Amino acid sequence: MKECKILLLEDVLADAELIERALRKGGLAFVSKRVMTREDFSHELDAFAPDLILADYQLPQFDGLSALAITHERHPDIPFIFVTGAMGEERAVETLKKGAMDYVLKDKLLHLMPAVERAFRSVEVENDRRSVERVRIEFISFVSHQLRTPLTAVRLGLERLQKCSAAWKIPMEGSEYLAQMMRYALHMSETIRTMLNVSKIEIGRMQPDIVKANIRELLSDIQKQYAPDAAQKRQTLSVQARSLMHMTDPALLKEVLSNLVSNAVKYTPDGGRIGLGAQEDTKFLTISVEDNGYGIPQDEQPQIFTKFFRGSNVLERDVNGTGLGLYLVHELISLLGGSITLQSKENSGTTFLIQFPLSV
Repeated sequence: MKECKILLLEDVLADAELIERALRKGGLAFVSKRVMTREDFSHELDAFAPDLILADYQLPQFDGLSALAITHERHPDIPFIFVTGAMGEERAVETLKKGAMDYVLKDKLLHLMPAVERAFRSVEVENDRRSVERVRIEFISFVSHQLRTPLTAVRLGLERLQKCSAAWKIPMEGSEYLAQMMRYALHMSETIRTMLNVSKIEIGRMQPDIVKANIRELLSDIQKQYAPDAAQKRQTLSVQARSLMHMTDPALLKEVLSNLVSNAVKYTPDGGRIGLGAQEDTKFLTISVEDNGYGIPQDEQPQIFTKFFRGSNVLERDVNGTGLGLYLVHELISLLGGSITLQSKENSGTTFLIQFPLSV
């Protein structure tokens, strides 16, 4: 193991020396820095850039739980181990629940080196997992890019055939096949676009371009985009919003609204209603997408924004979908500095509420 850097939060010099002696006896090569106050800990967390933090639970001017909270907020990947005096079971469980990797009692320092080794192994496993996940995401992105170009050519060819079907005297049955092929091609294009956007977010390659945007115009654009699909199902698609300006990325917000309205059209029966709205108070801009469609079962709603989730009542109706749309919506809204919630009742409809602080 290469030499590591240990940040030691300990106010008693003799205890710090015993801890370091136990580590050296265990064969660990390290350099250390001891701190005793919040200010010094906060500074060295960045300046010293430790590989490991060993912390007492209680100090005269600081405490280990506060140090743990600061570490998790700024450097959540650094393993954190409590090395302290008497610690009851409840307190020990509390430290682990709040993110400590382990705890060792000062009168049992023989256990310290095994705890440190477990912590480093855990970090190594997590790093390997992230590397594999990154490769997987980049592979999906690469494959999606490679599929997009030939699929575009297929769509253009199908559009050409549909436009010329009468002149070329393509029989009715052939025209129906062309229409079905076009639907499949459009669905595949939508799936590829979603997969590309998900992969960009997950590897940190999607950055919002914030400008002042007219929310009413964005909603109207989405209404025009999905009006033909809604008309095919005899659905009403309305917008209720005054002209509101907000600093956001219009393209990403359109992607969010497109996913929500597309779902509303899919999962609302013929003759249903879909409404888009926006309003502003002193603290928030709130955008709503409401329908009176199938709704989402109550017990499944906590999972709605997880990857690949699809409601059981939707699967029963065999409506096509990837389960990525609402996951993408949630991630994009977070990227834009907002939040999204839903209100839904099965067989009555769903309302999604997007909120952006006016300070964003």
